[in-house]
Amino acid sequence: MSGARRLGAAAILAIAAASGLHAEGSPPLTASITVSALNRYIFRGYRFGLGGLVLQPYVTVSYAGFSGSLWGNFDTGEGATPNFTPDRAGRSSYNETDVSANYAFGAGPFSLSAGFVYYGTRYTARTFELFATAALNVFGTPTLAVNRDIDAFPGTYVNLSWSPSVSLADGVSLDLAAAAGFYAGGSSYWRTFDPATGGYTGAPYRAFHDGSLKAALTIGLGRGWKLQPLVQYVFPLSSAARRPADAPGGTANGPLAPVVVVGAAVLYSF
Repeated sequence: MSGARRLGAAAILAIAAASGLHAEGSPPLTASITVSALNRYIFRGYRFGLGGLVLQPYVTVSYAGFSGSLWGNFDTGEGATPNFTPDRAGRSSYNETDVSANYAFGAGPFSLSAGFVYYGTRYTARTFELFATAALNVFGTPTLAVNRDIDAFPGTYVNLSWSPSVSLADGVSLDLAAAAGFYAGGSSYWRTFDPATGGYTGAPYRAFHDGSLKAALTIGLGRGWKLQPLVQYVFPLSSAARRPADAPGGTANGPLAPVVVVGAAVLYSF
């Protein structure tokens, strides 16, 4: 069975299983399905593909504070970048399926959550992260998220984001977002390039990493459907994040560079 079919089958099973939990008088079960079509796949500033059409399906189910999600990436024509070695260069590839789960709850003016993410990648080692988030319930919902990789790439990624939304008309909103990330490598994988040894034997990478600015127009289509055209600008936050892999202080992951992501998403929730 192909990766895309596996993701679809798993999504259907997840929704069916969660639906079985719902009983009369219990908290409502909610679910959503999103399919994004973008010109490139960017993750924490890293370019996972040279550019071209990528399709990213996303399914999430929530019940009584618990949520489970499936996310995938289908690249219609993989191309190498300083951060990415394709598993099928020049060809289409369903190259990633991520599974996540979390529990969210309120604490005064804060919304808190904790959970895990499993990254099922074909182009690099698969890995596992734990995460926790704290969001302040004010305009824009400023949110601090901490992700800790405990498997293939031990390290900590901290992200601070702000996501204000402004209603423009009935069923139409302008959704903005700004975010900044910091990486603290915690293993030999994150060691930096040292010219004296000609290898990655320097201190582990630790730097302000990536920033992003995003604008999306969310348009309600009725009956739970929405359309969301978007544009996003992603950029390195420090000189350390821009260093080539073979420069002093560079990492094997390669440098970050400014990129623009454009595309649209179709959302359905119920």
